[in-house]
Amino acid sequence: MRKSIILFMLTVLTIFTSCSKKQNYIYSLDRKQCITIITEGKVRYIIDGKHSKVPHNNYLKLDLNKIDSFGDEIVGCWKEGKYEWFVINDGARIIEFKLDSTKFKFKTDFPLDERGISSLKNFKKEKCFDLGIENGEINLIRGDVIVE
Repeated sequence: MRKSIILFMLTVLTIFTSCSKKQNYIYSLDRKQCITIITEGKVRYIIDGKHSKVPHNNYLKLDLNKIDSFGDEIVGCWKEGKYEWFVINDGARIIEFKLDSTKFKFKTDFPLDERGISSLKNFKKEKCFDLGIENGEINLIRGDVIVE
């Protein structure tokens, strides 16, 4: 009896914890570059390359507590200057930064225009993308990106 209760509790725990994890792979159009996005509640990992779990390096860990679950947005560009990719997750707070900063660029605030208003005009060009996220699910995809 006791074993069955423990087994039941472990099953329920596994189901609920696995349902809260959202994972996507975003690729450049030529599929030569990939970023893994793993969102677990109010924590997000942005990882260089395709991964099923968080590796020991080449990732950043973000706190999403100050981001509205309906206003979450990630923008970026592939091969931006000297960087393999440049990504912004507006409003996030960096908890851990384990990316090679000579190869990857990340920011937590959208750029401002001359009036001090957030502007994404620099992300509306070739090799750039815009992802709208609602409750951890990517629901808007614009630009040069493939999402799986």
